[in-house]
Amino acid sequence: MVSTEIHVLVVDDEPDLCNLTKDFLDLQGEMVVDTAFSAQGARNLLEYKRYDIILSDYKMPEESGIQFLASLRSEGNKIPFILFTCKERQDVIIEALNNGVSGYLQKGGNVVPQYKELEHLIRTLVRQSRDEEALRESETRFRDLAEMIPTAVFEIDLSGKLTFLNNFALDLFGYTPKDFADGIEAFDVLIPEDRERALGNMQEILQKNVTGSHPYCALKKDGTNFPIIITASIILRQGHPVGLRGVINPSQVVNP
Repeated sequence: MVSTEIHVLVVDDEPDLCNLTKDFLDLQGEMVVDTAFSAQGARNLLEYKRYDIILSDYKMPEESGIQFLASLRSEGNKIPFILFTCKERQDVIIEALNNGVSGYLQKGGNVVPQYKELEHLIRTLVRQSRDEEALRESETRFRDLAEMIPTAVFEIDLSGKLTFLNNFALDLFGYTPKDFADGIEAFDVLIPEDRERALGNMQEILQKNVTGSHPYCALKKDGTNFPIIITASIILRQGHPVGLRGVINPSQVVNP
């Protein structure tokens, strides 16, 4: 079962404010909150515990919240990070955005609405982060599986650019991984006479959200061609089409 708990790390050099934030979030249910009074103290906790989000003050001795954020991002750590501070200066906001901050909330004013806004921001960012992580894991599983099967597997985006080709597909068309990294247009692997029809079939799949299977004449990198059948279906992310995914099989059928 997927845990609904949200593990929060609050970082603030003022213990009273740090503990006030912890007390409020503890009362909201499903939030497990730890505190640290410096960036280094937060790092010590991060060494042995996984958190869903970090909430950090801006101005702290030795290392500011933005410096702490920048160091995490430089290490490849993508944990959602909220800067919670009294500072309202635009240069602080811009610096935080440039260093990959996930959210920004100003201290001060009416405490209850402020902390309610903080709670909502935490839940929103953690949900987005978990959705993105689940998508990355799903994409990784798909690619691992695609490399195991003896069939050409592909993905294209809405502009018609190939965004994935497994090794079987690269070999089938005579391309190298470097060719793919440099960019391959999907319709360039078909003879010119078939490209307009392929575009129309792609648009039909996207509009009707159906699986389409169509014969074409493929074009290898060396200029030779051979008959194929492409079967493709729509890729949806958050309910919106982002491209097509499918398989390519050599065929004995002569393209009409």
